[in-house]
Amino acid sequence: MKNENNVVAFSGRQEITDGLTELLRTGAVQLIQQTVKAELAGFMEQFSARSRSVYPDV
Repeated sequence: MKNENNVVAFSGRQEITDGLTELLRTGAVQLIQQTVKAELAGFMEQFSARSRSVYPDV
């Protein structure tokens, strides 16, 4: 008896298979970058405000 299944081989994660996949991946990377930058800017502003209250003459 032959062992038959419908398992499909998974292609590499870095391999782009079509234009839509490339577009989605690029958009996701840009969204993550923008989010990280916004979070960092907010953190830096919060830290800056705290340091000004502790060291007002610096």
